[in-house]
Amino acid sequence: MSLDYQQIKAVFSKQSLFEDKTWKLSPSPLPLTNSQAIELQLIGDACLAFYVALDNLYRKSLNKKKILRNGEIQADWVANYLNKGKSEELIQIASHKKNKGQIPPVIRPDLILTDEGWILTELDSIPGGIGLTAYLHQIYKNHSLTEDSTAVILDFYQAITPKDVKEKNGVIAILVSEEAQTYRPEMEWLAAELQQLGKEVYVINFEDIKNDDGLLFSRIKGEEKQINVIYRFWELFDRKNITNLDLIESTFLKGNVSITPPIKPHFEEKLGLALFHHHLLERFWKENISKSYLKILKQIIPKTWIIEQTDLPPTAILHAPNVDKNPINSWLQLSEASKKDRNLILKISGFDETAWGSRSVTLGNDVSKEEWSTALKKAINPANNSFYIIQEYKKPKSIEHPMFDENGSIETTTNRLRLCPYYFVHQNDNQSSKTAKLSCILATLCPSDKKIIHGMKDAMLIPCTIIYE
Repeated sequence: MSLDYQQIKAVFSKQSLFEDKTWKLSPSPLPLTNSQAIELQLIGDACLAFYVALDNLYRKSLNKKKILRNGEIQADWVANYLNKGKSEELIQIASHKKNKGQIPPVIRPDLILTDEGWILTELDSIPGGIGLTAYLHQIYKNHSLTEDSTAVILDFYQAITPKDVKEKNGVIAILVSEEAQTYRPEMEWLAAELQQLGKEVYVINFEDIKNDDGLLFSRIKGEEKQINVIYRFWELFDRKNITNLDLIESTFLKGNVSITPPIKPHFEEKLGLALFHHHLLERFWKENISKSYLKILKQIIPKTWIIEQTDLPPTAILHAPNVDKNPINSWLQLSEASKKDRNLILKISGFDETAWGSRSVTLGNDVSKEEWSTALKKAINPANNSFYIIQEYKKPKSIEHPMFDENGSIETTTNRLRLCPYYFVHQNDNQSSKTAKLSCILATLCPSDKKIIHGMKDAMLIPCTIIYE
């Protein structure tokens, strides 16, 4: 369907789901083919399989157990890499039995459309945009991907709520950190919609939580309510800034409240994508991910390497990109790479305030050699709380889509496309396996002169519709 300019402006003026954020408007959602929708569902299944395997790898590495069924191979270094910068207290919580087998209930990859197909640049376990995307479905009345926004909202609820809490309609508290305040309005809208459906879901402040006899309570709508589930909308690097965190975590460890996404910082590190490509772990991935999903992951995850400061003997080489078709012995050799060999993305892996919103991203062939060299030197600083990674840059494909100009006229624009599909993870009835349901998709279309795609003011943010073939 196509929307009138004044109509869509009027709708957005009534409900702002992001603080101080603006974007370009479009009269219509982004059309995807049925075969693309099927492909995207398979990508979600593969991402879920990757998360389960990564969690298994981390736990085995941390406990110094062999990582292969038929091999005496250990990989203690994996946990050492993923634990960089984390406190011993956080590591103990992440490995606690209450967290065993727990994975994020919402999986959102960032997918770039290239001439080679979809490329996964990041995998977000605490994604923003859930409320916004559901709201956009409501605005565009997009009945092809989902019947209405209520389906998305309920999928979210089902994913974050344990079975016993559902049965008694327990209280879910969404806690949004100061760092993530931009996303608070959409979370408040999401909670309000669920309340309209009879669900006890509320956005509350950290300081309003109190402990009574080992349980968590908060005054909500004039009534003291016990909190059964906390939806964690804060990154774990931000723990030191969270009010009442000791109270929240100690109550969780006693089994008196659920916290989701789980307190597992290895899910917030981008270097998991580098581990997927690491030659020392190839047999592990083959043992723990099915052939079909492994094939998908190899197709969509670009080559990724972990940067670290290390001194090698002259005869040794790094697991790293080549320069002038030759392997390198030092990361600083990349400083002298040609523009062609600098077709690389440099970014921090995680556990840092610059790890989201493209704030740590440097595209090698888009900056001078001096800027590239400075970024590399910053990346190998051993004082960093998290590793940096380097990833092959895949050029986004150009597509056309209509956009409203500032006068309300429709013009056809050429754009680069990023898709953010939201998969909600559900426990199957037999409790032995999980499935990832593709519920909604947010499309970001940036002007074609932009090489790095994110939710900038020049971009369009729209939902997707399925055109059945």
